[in-house]
Amino acid sequence: MVYISSKLHLTPEDITFIAEQLGSTQNEQIAITHLLVPDELTETSLDDILKDKRLWMGIVKSEKIEHVSSSLFFYLAIQHYLDEVGITDIDIVDYVSGVLHGFVEHKKMTKVGTYHFEHVVDLRYAAKAATEEHLKFSLSRHLGNYTLYVSGMFPEHLERSRSILGVKDFEDMGREGFARAVESDYAGSTGQHPVLSWLVDHFHVVRGKLNHFSMELQSAQKKYKPHYLPE
Repeated sequence: MVYISSKLHLTPEDITFIAEQLGSTQNEQIAITHLLVPDELTETSLDDILKDKRLWMGIVKSEKIEHVSSSLFFYLAIQHYLDEVGITDIDIVDYVSGVLHGFVEHKKMTKVGTYHFEHVVDLRYAAKAATEEHLKFSLSRHLGNYTLYVSGMFPEHLERSRSILGVKDFEDMGREGFARAVESDYAGSTGQHPVLSWLVDHFHVVRGKLNHFSMELQSAQKKYKPHYLPE
């Protein structure tokens, strides 16, 4: 399973970064730091803080990007790029950024539980063939996540590879994966049904904004490209 809530994994360095970007005085920075202490923090207050556009601009301009965790980096990036097309739903931002964070940090791209696959078509076949609801859901969602990550962040790799599958094929398989996950009886118990259902209809839009994000990372010539991003 590759989905980890990005916004709920702030590190001490993230908290320092947020306080420095949003607090204009030392007292303000101390107050913000106290707000971000886990015992004091609520999900609503965290959402309000992370919406501040100064945070993403701080990452773009910062020389201390190495101190920002992949959780915060991806959350702020996805929030910024999806906002450009009017997508502001916090659960969608958290899910998509969590997919990126999960693949980069845990590198379980070709593994779902005990199931390993070499080619994406093998994963697609396994998801279609699964009869047990939890396995059907896990494999189908992973198919959606995997194709979104690869076609979003590495479209040029798909175009250069010798595979007969291109970005459009990955989009089709991704929508199919999310749709099959939504159809699973297990989906309702995860709380992810609304987001996965939305991704079935908006895969193309999200993939396009990930392409934009990936392209700008490359053109930034590592100015704000953190070490945990693959080359």
